Amino acid sequence: MADFRSCIDDHAGKGEITPDVAARARKTYDEARATADESFGPADADRMAADAVMRQLEIDAIEAKRRRALMIRARTVSRPTKRRAATSTPTRSVPGARRAA
Repeated sequence: MADFRSCIDDHAGKGEITPDVAARARKTYDEARATADESFGPADADRMAADAVMRQLEIDAIEAKRRRALMIRARTVSRPTKRRAATSTPTRSVPGARRAA
């Protein structure tokens, strides 16, 4: 039975995942596997490390989606326009209008 790290390598070799994603997945796998190897057998340690990688990939995908949404929002939000300074032009008197006291 192949370990999950070889699956990461296979998918990276086929171009199904980017080199950056593969590197992050390998790092997460290696760290989680080292921790799990201390307490579990090889099969369980591999499964636990694979779960850690999948969780990290899901978190990364959510974060990428959030960043894209923020960038789109920043592009579409109307920028405030410069307001003209208030002028001190006198207002016209309207016949029959009362002035406020």
